[in-house]
Amino acid sequence: DAEVVLKQACRSCEHSLPLLLALTDLRESRGVDLEAISGVLNEYIGSTESSMNSLKVAIIEECRGPGDDEEEAIFDRALVERTPEGPVQKYLKLQGAFNGAQVRLLELSRRLSGLGAARSVFATARKSVHVSSKVFSAAAMLEFRIRKDPSICAKIYELALNRFPTDWPLALEYLKFLLSQNDDGNIRSLFERIVASVEGFRSTHSRETIELNESGSILKDIWLAFLEFEGQ
Repeated sequence: DAEVVLKQACRSCEHSLPLLLALTDLRESRGVDLEAISGVLNEYIGSTESSMNSLKVAIIEECRGPGDDEEEAIFDRALVERTPEGPVQKYLKLQGAFNGAQVRLLELSRRLSGLGAARSVFATARKSVHVSSKVFSAAAMLEFRIRKDPSICAKIYELALNRFPTDWPLALEYLKFLLSQNDDGNIRSLFERIVASVEGFRSTHSRETIELNESGSILKDIWLAFLEFEGQ
């Protein structure tokens, strides 16, 4: 009965990640196999990705200016500048749900079918143009928890940082991981890269855009973490 209600809710509240996760939790608690549960997740991922593809096209068309030929550059600029506000906010909300479902599928695959299945999920997820650093972070820490090998974890973080060079929360997460491993050389190298990336971003964007992308205390936390490391 609970599953019937949750399925109805998922149909009524399209793209609701909490309802989807509740449904997958229920199925897992009942001992349903991975294929049946992943089917629900994959259907949600496909539907959300389709909606994001349509939004991306609409955003590019709305933001295209004279001489703008590079569609990816137009789209990336729109996300950084958060304009047009409505479509971009809707896209970012869907992107959060899309990646949340990917992380759940990754963790579920590991629990029910092993590390190899989780790696397969990650390999597929990272090919999507809509993937975020959250999926990379989840894959990195999953590898570290299971394999206990910091080098594999660091490689995944490096892949993520190369793909998302101005993702400061990701940079802080990676920095904290290296700090936990007492990896002095790579800690300093990473901090220098973060500072260079921040300065590069600030030199090429308006004050409003900088404030949008540096909200909160992330950069302060990065400096404090490095300061504490040098002090120790």
